[in-house]
Amino acid sequence: MAELFSRVRWREGYDIAEVEAFIERLEATVEGRYVERPVTVDDIRNVSFTPVRLREGYAVDEVDAFLDQAAQSMTSRPADHPRPVDQTRPVDQTRPVDHSHPVDHARAVDHTTTPGAWPTDRPAEARRLRDAPLFTPVKLREGYDMSEVDDFVDRVMATVNGLPVDRPVTPQEIRNVQFSPVRIREGYDVMEVDLFLEQAEGWLTTS
Repeated sequence: MAELFSRVRWREGYDIAEVEAFIERLEATVEGRYVERPVTVDDIRNVSFTPVRLREGYAVDEVDAFLDQAAQSMTSRPADHPRPVDQTRPVDQTRPVDHSHPVDHARAVDHTTTPGAWPTDRPAEARRLRDAPLFTPVKLREGYDMSEVDDFVDRVMATVNGLPVDRPVTPQEIRNVQFSPVRIREGYDVMEVDLFLEQAEGWLTTS
């Protein structure tokens, strides 16, 4: 697993193997994978690791801060396990994209006008379709809810490519869209999504 915390030596740290074993159980619990002993909020609050001083350990303050955040996130998250992400659903029949899980993300949108959208009477085959983005999944640091992002990006790409879509996206909607932050389960890299939204707004504004 990728190291989540800084290694320290010659000052007190936490035993690396113990921390990683606990984090692996935590990940499995949050993702709904099989684990012999699922982690509870009380487990997170009461866990203790062997202190080490003469060999490398994980920085105590970083581990403790992460555990505090994990306990808070698990307390506020829904009781059911997050859905596995299946990134195989095509947004249209001309090309596959890595997006899935439509959610009810209804927002007030003017359905009669779509400023900046590609003209719908322009044949799709007469122009090059823009490719849907691929975002980096992040875990154990703040990201955006993957299903919400996927649903919105599907609408964005259909709008800019002039493909049929129930609710075409407007530049104003892109500016105002907000996604749920996730910290314990897997989410999309915040900076990558924000940069895409800026780019997509430009497509709709200048087209």
